[in-house]
Amino acid sequence: MGLITALAVIDETTVAEQIRLASDAYIKQRLKDAELPAKVEAAVERYRQGFSSLLAGEPSTPKDPDRTAPRDMRSEKQVTLRLEQRTIDFCTSLALLDATTLADQLRAAIDAYTAERLQDPELDRRTKAARKDQDELLARLSKSA
Repeated sequence: MGLITALAVIDETTVAEQIRLASDAYIKQRLKDAELPAKVEAAVERYRQGFSSLLAGEPSTPKDPDRTAPRDMRSEKQVTLRLEQRTIDFCTSLALLDATTLADQLRAAIDAYTAERLQDPELDRRTKAARKDQDELLARLSKSA
């Protein structure tokens, strides 16, 4: 959350707004994937097989054991935010497609967004300007105390 928080300060927005921007950019990028129709068909077949196993009373085993490995939650921070239903629907669909969770999709969106933002040549200038503004504000605050 550190980078996304810093971007919120630099852009004078909120973390929630940065996550919304990240989600929108992530969805747009994923929808451009030329392999998306094939991936959707593969996911539909995977779920069809899973449901067939369920109806037959056969236990199913995860295809990728690494996906079920627990994450180190100590390095994560729980965040609550509101997203448009459309964003939730798209990210949930992508989670089903990738056999992940909604939270995993939002993490991927934030990671992709911050990586892209770090490539912005204007970011350094904007970071310095935000730091200067904060320093001035803190100096005024300390003088008034």
